[in-house]
Amino acid sequence: MKKKKKASTLVTLIIVIMVLSTVGAALISLTFSGYRARIGETNRLENLYGAESGLDLSYNIIANSIEKAIDQGEKAVKASGETNYDKCNDIFKKDVSDYLMVNLKNNIENRIWFDVKNNSSKDIKLDNDKGNFKVDSKVKAVDGSKVKVGAIEYYKQFDIKLTSTFQCNNKNGEGNKISRVIEARYTINIPDYLNIKYQTIYNKDYKNYKQVIAVDGDIDLSGKVKINGDIYAKGSSNNQYTGIKNKYNGGINLSPLAEVSVNKGNIITPRTIQINSNAQLIAEDIYGGNINFGKKCSSDNAAKNGEIKANSLCLRNDLAINSVGAIVNIKSFYGINDFYSLSKTNDGSNKETVVTRGNEDLSSSIIINENSATINISDEAYIWGAAFVNSYETGESVSVKGNYKAYSYPLPLTSGDAKFKYQDSMQLLYKIGDEEVTVFDKATYIKEYDDISKESNFSIDKPGTISLPVNNTYSIASYITKSTDEKGQLIKGTDLDTLINKQEEVTKKQEEYTEKVFGMGSYNWNESDDKTEVFANGEIKKSVSKGSTTDGLVDFSKITSEINQNSLTIKDKDGLEKEMWITLNKDEEKDVVIVGKDIDDSKYKDSKYIKINGDRINGLIVTAGDVIVTGEVNFTGSILAKGNLKVENDEKEKVFTSGGTYVDKILQYEKISKDIIEIPDTVTEPESIVSDRVDANKPYKIKDAIVKKLWKVKK
Repeated sequence: MKKKKKASTLVTLIIVIMVLSTVGAALISLTFSGYRARIGETNRLENLYGAESGLDLSYNIIANSIEKAIDQGEKAVKASGETNYDKCNDIFKKDVSDYLMVNLKNNIENRIWFDVKNNSSKDIKLDNDKGNFKVDSKVKAVDGSKVKVGAIEYYKQFDIKLTSTFQCNNKNGEGNKISRVIEARYTINIPDYLNIKYQTIYNKDYKNYKQVIAVDGDIDLSGKVKINGDIYAKGSSNNQYTGIKNKYNGGINLSPLAEVSVNKGNIITPRTIQINSNAQLIAEDIYGGNINFGKKCSSDNAAKNGEIKANSLCLRNDLAINSVGAIVNIKSFYGINDFYSLSKTNDGSNKETVVTRGNEDLSSSIIINENSATINISDEAYIWGAAFVNSYETGESVSVKGNYKAYSYPLPLTSGDAKFKYQDSMQLLYKIGDEEVTVFDKATYIKEYDDISKESNFSIDKPGTISLPVNNTYSIASYITKSTDEKGQLIKGTDLDTLINKQEEVTKKQEEYTEKVFGMGSYNWNESDDKTEVFANGEIKKSVSKGSTTDGLVDFSKITSEINQNSLTIKDKDGLEKEMWITLNKDEEKDVVIVGKDIDDSKYKDSKYIKINGDRINGLIVTAGDVIVTGEVNFTGSILAKGNLKVENDEKEKVFTSGGTYVDKILQYEKISKDIIEIPDTVTEPESIVSDRVDANKPYKIKDAIVKKLWKVKK
């Protein structure tokens, strides 16, 4: 019985041990399986994060490549020398676009990083004993994003697809077959070229104005005056010429001893530029009705000296010397009225204009009425008219006082045919045979007289101080010029065939004159407008004040209230702030007075004066009355007056400079309608480009140019 109990206990023990062993083995197996699963999942997550880190690095490489491309684009703009913002923007975008198209894929896949500031690059190395990621990229331009501007082509957008793969590769070989793949997509928008300092200026179409003074009356200049820009005076006399006795009235007057220089602009008047005793004018190009030195008529006081230095004179009538010792030094002279001044008939054919043919105050010539005049024209001269003695047209395009006596004497060669009659108390040639003499006949006659009378007491005066270009002088009648022996000689004039051939060039000059003088440089010409006819008839198409039949810069009827104030502060192209003045006045009885420093302004306290005080004044002055400038003044902007402008003779220097973009800014900021004020623009100039390098993230927000579109786990 005892032996049976011992046996059953042993069996039970064995069974219990077997059960425990089985359970233990199961528990151990379960625990090991869970461990292996956790290790696998850890590797999967590690691979996922590894693949994602590849995308993060690639994203930063994309941003760095854009920074490099921007640097390339800025250098391309600077190298181009371009100043127009739109053109700079196209150059910049093309260079950025081209760089990304060529280099972006390589930079991503080879992990190239640029130090833009130091102009160097390096490859990014990642040491990781558990493995490394691999990034494949596809870069392509977005369909429809191509831009073509002239010869420049570029893309505005690029699509990028990145595929990043990571597989663990640790020392124990765990997870060798576990890889994760992530795909991401981005769009790159090519940024605009940014100019930090003047970015806002490029967003507006500012115009650069050259007109600094424009008046419908006269301009009277005294003392030392410097003008940088165009000046215009319509002239206070009637628009039509009114005869030889007052043809020099109105226009621009230089008072005795005045010193006037005009740079980077034209002097323009349909009337006369009057040079009084010892006055000096230095200019570039001059367009006028006449230039007169000294006396306007014989009853005036005697005048002396006076000087002009200029590139060119373009005159509708005369260059007249009525001052002893006057000096003219110019490169080109264009006396372009008369000969074939044409207008149109009803049937479209040409006819000689009655207004100008043989009219004493509309025939361009050089008239020397005083001794010791010096005239030097170096490059070319066109003299398309002849001088007059009262109403008698002579045969001289360059005439000297007293030489008209040649038309009073019968010559041996033509004594039997020449006929004379009394005109203006003088016996003057009027027929040869049965034909009335023309200006060409008179030119031949005075040449014949000169040849015969050289050794007599009746010879004509030929000053050796007149010099015209030997091979480039074209004259309808005779002229005097210096010979090789420094003596004066009389040239008969240019032959008719050459004059006819040169008429086309003169016609172009007449049209140019018409645009600048009668159209004030900004008249809106129609295709049907005949500019040569406008020139011939002296028809003013545009002036300062808008009239019922005349276009104008200012419509004074639309000015509702008087303004005279410091308007605003504007930055110039160098970033310096300048205070702008604006004056608007429609009362013709009120004068605007610019009062500079070191001057007593007590006499301008009356209510009829609108005062502007300051030695440096920037702004826009628009007035229906007169303008007076006194004291030392440096004015930058535009002065538009329906009346006259007078610079006082107070021994203080005056400087007037065109306002560039200031005038347009004032009009825009003050919200003054262009229906009220329209100043002609002659040059459109954007502000200067700033080419210095700046931090690419400021102002360029590079990462704003990268748009994330899609992110997904592929494996």
